[in-house]
Amino acid sequence: MTSSRYPYPSDEFDAPAPAGSPVGVHRSPRSTWTKVWPFLLVAAICAVLAVAAVLVVSKLDGSSPSSDGGAPAPAATASTAPSASGDATEGSDGPTGDDEESPTPSETPSETPTTDADLSVEVRVLNGAGVSGLANEAADKLTDDGFTDVTPANYEGGSLDASAVWYRTDDDKAAAEEAARVLGIDETLEVPSLRAAVSVILMDDIS
Repeated sequence: MTSSRYPYPSDEFDAPAPAGSPVGVHRSPRSTWTKVWPFLLVAAICAVLAVAAVLVVSKLDGSSPSSDGGAPAPAATASTAPSASGDATEGSDGPTGDDEESPTPSETPSETPTTDADLSVEVRVLNGAGVSGLANEAADKLTDDGFTDVTPANYEGGSLDASAVWYRTDDDKAAAEEAARVLGIDETLEVPSLRAAVSVILMDDIS
């Protein structure tokens, strides 16, 4: 460019650059460390904050048990209370034992004799003693014992040495023995010709 064609006066920018000096206005490229160190700094700060937070939390957790450490003392006092109640329980064992023995009298009803006799069979109670009402009285006893078909009447057969209970078949034997037990008669005898399943003959020994 010549001065005849350049309309402006010369200045420092028009002077040629010294030999060996950089040419151009671009900056030199940045190093990798320059790009990375801000991120490393942020990471280090975050790590420090995290460690500090952990320490604070651990101190808080460690202090909370110490504040509750005194609480078990009342618990020990409370634990002594059951021992007192245990003594009271032991003291009550005496009456409890007595109560357990009380059912013994209740076993008495179980001693009542049971029978497999058929109490629905026909039973005739015959008065051979000549005592008025004797057959009716005996019939009432049998009815109270559970017999359901009992008829009092007078005995018209031969004389007997003692009262007896006769039965017609082996199937009637148990009922005859039960009737004899209720009336206090010792003798039972099988008599196939009987009109009823069981006949009770009352003589003077039963009156």
